[in-house]
Amino acid sequence: MRIRKIFGYSKTTTAVLLVLAGTLSLLAAGFYTTPKTNGSSAKGAGATSKTFLGQLPSKSPFMNFLGDATVTTDLADYAPGATVNISGSGFWSNEIVTLQVIHTDGTAEGGEGHEPWTVIADANGNFSSSWYVNPDDSVGSSFKLTAIGASSGFTAATTFTDNIGVNLDQCQNIDLTHLNDPCGTVGNGHPDWANGDINKQNSQYREGDGLPYRAAFTQVP
Repeated sequence: MRIRKIFGYSKTTTAVLLVLAGTLSLLAAGFYTTPKTNGSSAKGAGATSKTFLGQLPSKSPFMNFLGDATVTTDLADYAPGATVNISGSGFWSNEIVTLQVIHTDGTAEGGEGHEPWTVIADANGNFSSSWYVNPDDSVGSSFKLTAIGASSGFTAATTFTDNIGVNLDQCQNIDLTHLNDPCGTVGNGHPDWANGDINKQNSQYREGDGLPYRAAFTQVP
């Protein structure tokens, strides 16, 4: 093979670096060299050995040679008491992966669930796990989830939140004939709550009239 000749007979550092660069390029592209036998698998006449470029097996750790590990959650925001479903990929086969969730908003790690825990990746370098959003220190907080491979050293991270939802509505009363009608009356042609500012196309109020508002809070423990 040409690579063997360069390694065997080259006396310059430049040649070695070129070969290493080429090898890394092949690995990054998912290719490698492997022997292939034409004809009968037994030794003898008609059996010749050649080399060719083929794709790496999907379970090979070389597929992750440059480190493409990821970790994700099923949602971006959770309510207190919810469960975060975690998925990871791109780690080495059957390696131990350490997971940890910490605050990113300055909240002290005094609540439960912020200690590291471990999972084992499967033969394809994937794993799944979960994390309980404990209400003791989660309400209104932001979090960072990290995953670190014990053998590969690959690190992946993602973020999620436990925000309290606030929705502020105004009453669109249509016109002055509905000024005293309760907002949210069932049926068309009646005042109703709307998210956003009122305007002359949907409401009429006189100077001194009160403008009804309502605030809806969600994800409150």
